[in-house]
Formats: sequence, structure tokens, C-alpha cells
Amino acid sequence: MVRNKANYLRRYTPMLLRTLSFKATPAANPVLMALTQLTDLHNSGKRKIPADTSTDFVSKKWKSLVRPEEGKIDRSYYELVAFTELKNNIRSGDISVEGSMIHRNIDDYLVDLSACIDSETIPDTFEDYLKDREIILDLQLQFYSTVDKRISRANLKKLEKVTPSEAEIYRKKLYSIIPKIRLSDLLIEVDSWTNFSQEFSHDSTGKPPSEQERKIIFAALLGLGMNIGLEKMAQSTPGISYSQLANAKQWRFYKEALTRAQSVLVNYQLKLPVADFWGEGKTTASDGMRVPVGVSALKSDVNPHYKSMEKGATMIRSINDRHTTHHIEVASTNTREATHTLDGLLYHETDLDIEEHFTDTNGYSDQVFGMTALLGFDF
Repeated sequence: MVRNKANYLRRYTPMLLRTLSFKATPAANPVLMALTQLTDLHNSGKRKIPADTSTDFVSKKWKSLVRPEEGKIDRSYYELVAFTELKNNIRSGDISVEGSMIHRNIDDYLVDLSACIDSETIPDTFEDYLKDREIILDLQLQFYSTVDKRISRANLKKLEKVTPSEAEIYRKKLYSIIPKIRLSDLLIEVDSWTNFSQEFSHDSTGKPPSEQERKIIFAALLGLGMNIGLEKMAQSTPGISYSQLANAKQWRFYKEALTRAQSVLVNYQLKLPVADFWGEGKTTASDGMRVPVGVSALKSDVNPHYKSMEKGATMIRSINDRHTTHHIEVASTNTREATHTLDGLLYHETDLDIEEHFTDTNGYSDQVFGMTALLGFDF
């Protein structure tokens, strides 16, 4: 059975090794050496692995199977263990895949050292950083040393309304002027302004949607966005079948396409003068919302906080002061939201120039405070 599995692996693993490039930490170098050995065997057409080949990557429980006797290496087990260790090390981060967004090298997440030189927010050396912190610490200590010690607690006054009560009359009049239209018509009209539907290119062919496929995309967006499901959506849209909606969801609603389409909408609204009354797009906030998940999913789990056995996931939504959502991250319901706070600041892929960010207590940690300061954000 094991040998049959190894023969099955040989159908595609040579192409996998030719297509992907890996980078390993020193601890995972033996795994890459084993993969190089397998590539050489395939290119040369040899079947046996030399007896002096290193097996340092093989764990103790597999040693006796990979080396069944002295001076012999079982190629089937050698291959299976090598690719199993490749999978495990990619998951742990000891091996990175060049060009991958998810499994890239940890160094790629860091700011390049050359970009920090002469930075307004990042000191050139750690000693300079400590000197700046010492000055701030001394100023704060001097300030608090002069504060009246008799003040035991601060009294905060309730904020008063800035908007006058008379504005409610004009608000109702304004809403009465706005025409009532179908949500589907609004979606089509917004697309005529922004052309955001062209971002839903096919995940395999890369082709943008045709005119007929755009209608299917709109129907699928409404079905999923309003949580009525694709089956009921197909029943209420003549000329569009469930299989067409499911195909659009499978091949066009992948994460990168959704992010691109969302950034087109945010950037379009960012250029509208009327939205300047709300804000400049420099202030953002994020919060998580738990959503029940009725099926088995990668990031769904039971959260003891809710005292229920119902599984769910957390949607962490980042919004800005122009009232647009610029980033959404789906996370495990038991993961602290602070883990994804920086995602909404760094990976929104829009033209927003974010300066300050707000979260609740679940969205912060000491590490996030430190990273936002280094990255130039007020947190």
C-alpha cells in the first residue's frame, strides 16, 4: 500500500519541485537536501538512493522503515517521509514558498532595513530609540510629579450632542427626497460608475467576466450578501441557474478578487467630495463579530465564552471615518482579535492614508502597541 502511494506521488511531485522554490531555516535544511536528492534521481533516471545519503530529516519512528537494513535506503519510504516533512515544515514556517502570500518567509513580513534609514518614525539605531524613550519618560515623570496627589479619581462628563435637535426635521426631509430603488439596480448602477465587477477574474483562466457573467456575479453577490443562499437566489432570478451561481462563487469569489473589488469601491468613494464631510480617511477602527457556522469549516469552532456548543467564526471588520469597510478578515472564534489588528492597517490595498486606529480591549496587546508605534500609526 505504501509503495502504491509512493508511485502515485511520483506522478506530480517532480513537477511540484520544478515549479516551486523553497527556502528553509537551518533546522529544515536536511529536508531541502532530501528533495534535491529526489530531483537528481528523477532527472538521471536512477531508481536506487545511494546508501551514504543523509537521513537526518527522518524521525526515530520512521528510521527503521527508511533504513530497513544497513547500507540500504527504501526509496518509497524516503520519498513519503521527505514530502511529509516538507508539509510539516511549511506549516510551522521553517520552510517558506517563494512567491506565496500565505507561506512566505518570515523576513518578508519585516520592513527592509534600508527603508528605515532617515525615517521620521523609526530611529536609525536601537540606542537612538532608547534615548528618545528616556526623554519622553522624564517629561512624563516630571508632569505626574506635579499633579495634585489628592485627586483620587477622574470625573468624566457626559458628552453633549453636537448636532442640534432641529437637524432631525431636515434629516427626515432629506431622506424623503432620496428615491427608493431595488438593491439589484443599485448594484448595477454602482458597477457602471466603478467597473468593480471586472476584478472578479476567473481564478484559473484569469479572464474578466463577460456581460452575461456579470449578471451572474451580481446575483451571486446578492444571494450571499443578503444571506438567502444561492439556491433561493436561483429560484428568484429567471435565466440564471444554481449551477451558474455556484460556479461563480467557486471560481470568481476568491479572496484576492474580493479584496480587489472592495478596494475599487473604497478608492472611488475616497475621491468623492461629498464624503469629505465625514472624514479624510485617516482614522480607522476594527472590531470582530461572531457568526454562527452550521457546517464544518476550517476556522469554525466552539467558543466557551458563549456557553453554547454551536460552532462559529469571527469576522474582523475594519472601517474608516468615511464610513466604508476597507478590510475584512475571517478568523477562528477562539483567536484574539489583536492578532489581526495590523492586517487591516497594512493589507487593505486601498489608497487610504491611515494615521490612527481604534479597537476595543480584545483588539489590543502590548505587542500591537509596539508595532503600531514603529509603523507610524497612533493606536
